[in-house]
Amino acid sequence: MLTFTTYSRCWLLLGLWALPILGFAQAADVQRLVKEGIALHDQDQFDAAAAKYQEALKLDPSNVMARTELALSYNSAGKYAEAVELCRELVKSPTGIDPTVFVTYGNSLDDLKQSKQAAEVYQEGIKRFPTNGMLHFNLGLTHYHLNQRADAITDLQQAARLMPRHPSSPLYLGIFTLESGNRIPGMLEIARFLVLEPHSKRAPKQVALLDKAMQQGVSKTGENNITISVNSSVLKEAGKKKVQPDNFGPSDMLLSMLSAMDYDDKNKGKTSTARFAEKFATLCQNLQELSGKRSTGFVWEQYVPYFVAMEKAGHVPAFAYLIHSSVPDQPHVQQWLEQHPDEVKAFQEWSVAYEWPR
Repeated sequence: MLTFTTYSRCWLLLGLWALPILGFAQAADVQRLVKEGIALHDQDQFDAAAAKYQEALKLDPSNVMARTELALSYNSAGKYAEAVELCRELVKSPTGIDPTVFVTYGNSLDDLKQSKQAAEVYQEGIKRFPTNGMLHFNLGLTHYHLNQRADAITDLQQAARLMPRHPSSPLYLGIFTLESGNRIPGMLEIARFLVLEPHSKRAPKQVALLDKAMQQGVSKTGENNITISVNSSVLKEAGKKKVQPDNFGPSDMLLSMLSAMDYDDKNKGKTSTARFAEKFATLCQNLQELSGKRSTGFVWEQYVPYFVAMEKAGHVPAFAYLIHSSVPDQPHVQQWLEQHPDEVKAFQEWSVAYEWPR
């Protein structure tokens, strides 16, 4: 199951606690119980958290925050039907609810194997909260469950626009894009994920995926023979006068040529990470040359400027070694990182300060 609950609590005290039908002391008790419940939930004590919210609801049965948090704890505890029932009632309210309700509602339906209904809930949530990235993100994963890959990619692209520092958006976007056969965009999306999570448990698998994509179609078939296989769709698009959005045909062919050079005698003494950095830098330079020339689409607009700016600022080596640091048994990577701490710090500070398009 790809869908998971990611949320942020953005309740405003004004309106939530201004309850004229409650006395001041009673309202304070409700607020205290909800806060205690949130603390328990954050410690993964979901049943105990639910008990606190239920106490609060005995005092104030219509309290939106308590009901919303109770639904979230139900979902986290695997009580999906109970979460659905609560959310179904909450979304009937024209005002006062948080987009978290739609995320919890959709996730619970998805966990109940009701993905079509989950998609409808996310879409309704997006109508109410069009700039909430988590709704677009979860809709994308649900569309993927429904084998609607094109829609899934579109949804995740919107999530990545709205949440440029959310790691899972470029992660799944990159995976789905590579599955669709569009190599360069998928690589850039995976690379962005690895910048955000270079040391996470998810990183090693994605480094391997990125390295595999970079070497795609290139193999040594004899002592002095290198075979380069280029996707036929790449050749077809590269020759068109009018190309589809996010077409990277020329860059794709260039990358294959660069990877074939790994077998050249002058590169045999270089480490795999050093070669990765060289190829990635050349790719970024090529993307800069092609920018504005038949370059349209999400990746051209969102990620190409980021990686082009990275290369121009001289950060590609730090990027390359940092993202490979999660892979075990690579002493040359750790050695480089230990010898260049200032470069790594400068890259990370540059990346954090980078201004994404709005």
